Amino acid sequence: MVEILETVTSLKMENVSGGFDCGLDNYGTMRDTLGHFNYQFSSGIYLVEGECATGGWALSTILSGKDKSFEGKIVLNDKEVTYDKLLQNSCYVGENVGLKKFGFVPMTVKEQIEYGINKGLSFSNDIEDIRQKFGLSSERFNRDFRHISGERWRASMAIGYALGKKVYCFPWINSRFLFSHDSNLKLCLSSLILVGAIVIIPTTYANALDGIVKEYTVVSLK
Repeated sequence: MVEILETVTSLKMENVSGGFDCGLDNYGTMRDTLGHFNYQFSSGIYLVEGECATGGWALSTILSGKDKSFEGKIVLNDKEVTYDKLLQNSCYVGENVGLKKFGFVPMTVKEQIEYGINKGLSFSNDIEDIRQKFGLSSERFNRDFRHISGERWRASMAIGYALGKKVYCFPWINSRFLFSHDSNLKLCLSSLILVGAIVIIPTTYANALDGIVKEYTVVSLK
């Protein structure tokens, strides 16, 4: 069983490369390539600046453990890791973790969060507190992830939070999307920063998070 880390003090990428189809259900798919990337992340929000298909989505795909074929070295808390460790400790924002009950019935958003609380993984043991932290409606909270429409991204972060995830990787986002969802995103990001998470947001413009968060670091792929 892969260990879920209590804290992530650093996430270092050394000469990391990969090219593959990156995608998210009900969002889109894109061929993207990351080439010989070197960087060290620590707790905080990182805006990865670059146009569509310039490496940002590939970066998120790698760090969320969704691809086994990347080359190079990734070091988490001073220990080299493989994709399975990344998968266990990272949240791919917008994607359902997919926990099931009875082995085949999808859990609702609420049930997945309760699972994390009951396993002692969650950053909060108050399920209503988590619902409010991530701006989830009471009605959709009790639905299968597939049927919560525009709350999917927030719900995935809430489930990740309840499962003790330390790294949150967004797919590539057009900056206009960030501008139009600033209030909801502000709520979620503030909750993640308070628990020392690393948040990766690939998008077009270096100022796209102005007014959404007070501090963030720009990593340019240009």
